[in-house]
Amino acid sequence: MTGGQRRLGALMFTDVVGYTVLMQRDEQRAEVLLDEHRRLLRSIFLRYRGTEIKTMGDAFLVEFASALEATQCAVAIQQALHEQREAGTDAGQLRARIGIHLGDIEHRGTDILGDAVNIASRIEPLAAPDGICISQQVADHVRNKLSVPVVSLGKRRVKNVAERLEIFRVDALGKASVHAGTRTLLRRWRQPLQIAGWTAVVVLVALVGWWATYTLRSPPPVPATGTSGVRSLAVLPFTDLSPARDNEYFCDGLTEELINALVQIEGLRVIGRTSSFAFKGKDKGIKAIGEALGVEAILEGSVRKEGDRLRITAQLIRVSDEGHLWSRSYDRDLEGVFAVQESISQSIVENLRLQLAGSAPLVQPTTASLEAYDLYLLGLWQLNRGTEEGYRQAIARFEQAIAVDATFARAYAGLADAYTTLVSWGILVPDEAFPIATAAAEKALSLAPTLPEPYISLGVIRLMYDWDGEAARMALEKALDLNPRSAIAHIWYAFYLTRQGDTERAIFHVYEALALEPLSTVIASFASMVLFVSGEYEAVISVLERALAIDPQLVGAHGQIAGALMHLDRWDEVPVELEKDNNPIGTLTGWAIYYAETGQPDLARIKLGEIIVNYSGVAAYQIAIVYFHLKETDLAFEWLWRAYEQRDAGLLWLNADPCLDAYRSDPRLAALVEAAIR
Repeated sequence: MTGGQRRLGALMFTDVVGYTVLMQRDEQRAEVLLDEHRRLLRSIFLRYRGTEIKTMGDAFLVEFASALEATQCAVAIQQALHEQREAGTDAGQLRARIGIHLGDIEHRGTDILGDAVNIASRIEPLAAPDGICISQQVADHVRNKLSVPVVSLGKRRVKNVAERLEIFRVDALGKASVHAGTRTLLRRWRQPLQIAGWTAVVVLVALVGWWATYTLRSPPPVPATGTSGVRSLAVLPFTDLSPARDNEYFCDGLTEELINALVQIEGLRVIGRTSSFAFKGKDKGIKAIGEALGVEAILEGSVRKEGDRLRITAQLIRVSDEGHLWSRSYDRDLEGVFAVQESISQSIVENLRLQLAGSAPLVQPTTASLEAYDLYLLGLWQLNRGTEEGYRQAIARFEQAIAVDATFARAYAGLADAYTTLVSWGILVPDEAFPIATAAAEKALSLAPTLPEPYISLGVIRLMYDWDGEAARMALEKALDLNPRSAIAHIWYAFYLTRQGDTERAIFHVYEALALEPLSTVIASFASMVLFVSGEYEAVISVLERALAIDPQLVGAHGQIAGALMHLDRWDEVPVELEKDNNPIGTLTGWAIYYAETGQPDLARIKLGEIIVNYSGVAAYQIAIVYFHLKETDLAFEWLWRAYEQRDAGLLWLNADPCLDAYRSDPRLAALVEAAIR
């Protein structure tokens, strides 16, 4: 090609996930895997007429004649890598991220230049492992021409690009799509403001049921019609039709077990428990619920329990026309409930024409004791009440279940969750509860190493109590590997990434969590924290306003909105939000910062004094942030070190908080980061 030739081209950047770490661990093995990886990708480039421009270590820059061919090639790459990984070959052991952009490029010799190259390189890091991200220019050319979903992730600010770009994700492997209700405009960092406090943590508990090895005898199911294309569903809480209506806990437990079984199905997006249970007891039509949750089908049912006899009815309904895709009734003794769970899950697989990875049942047993199982369900029901009394009752029920069956792994996992949650609410002190939670989680994993929930509990403890980032990373990544559709695991992993300063990847996991739990106010509150310290202020407002529409009393939401408004220079709206806030520490911190930034330092010091008098033992980080806003740097650092001594959860944001950006070269901050972030 002659120098200076310009033309429109589709550019693909690929990158290997975690290759640097692999090189550090085993350089020879890493080089072997990379060679096989390159051979596979180059063979696929040729099939789609891709021209390899250059190789940069473990990355490729490839040019295509059309956006469609580039995207089809990316899909083929991710699917091929997945197949190779399933087969256990060297070529599939490395995971890739891919970014694609269509734009004007200039050829100079064998190289290419231009803004399009820069944009493509900035899009690639936005993709998840095994993922593909494309620009709007590419999406305009491939929409309705691919066999896989293309979903908008909203507009993002990327480095060295003046205008925000709308980014789309191509779901080559059928992973969960971001729900339309969570799409917001994203912005990069602006001026500083610290989120006040550690909002209460509610670690969601998912259940998996048990398989009983006996034959089902039920009426034949209603045949499925027109099920093709259904790839997302929600499981509504099963209705208690027992004569005394005293088996709500049993119905809720059955529902959760079905959710956790169904999330294992490749290519099926299942909405999380909290969002599905938001419709419990509400008179809403199937179409309205489906549209609110962004799903194509709803599974609902009922349970009638009399003594040791059960009658369970389940039906799968298409949202678009409320047509029945499948229905079935089961009359069983109580022991039969375990087999019913598996039968329902398998029937959905068959009727939605989905494929299972492997032959193992979706429902795996961890106890043979019906008494322990019943106590466990009671414990989960109490845990999900979200009250101090409920948490303590949950602990009692889990301990009773363990007393009946000392090998019941899920009861230990529930115990770990309950103690972790009590600490997060400030009901128990970490030194008292976290050692018990750690022991319970480790016991659960010794009995059932493939349970994701204990890994989440351990990840929280390692991150917030032990301050061991590497141990937290390993635990949370294991939880996501076992259950990539766990919203709370995505949120805690986003917290870990934010702690490390990797806010771009943290934001991705935040939106994964919001997609999985679109109606969870807890997830929304957590998500807004990460978005806030990442400078995504418009997104904070959007997410929290939606959460407040669900729960007008959501703790701290108005205070976080007030902080976002400050960064957007909407100062006249800030007092209105602070007046409505219901988090004492957050409200005082917000007023102090507001007064400091609007030229009223005396009023700021009055609010700061109230924080120091009433909350100095738990709000050292917030006090430090107010001092930074008052430009009293020495006092600010003094309080940061107090936060360190108190193991203040605010130090989680040290590497991300833009309030500290002006002090990154200050040796006092460097020493603190070295001490707290390891």
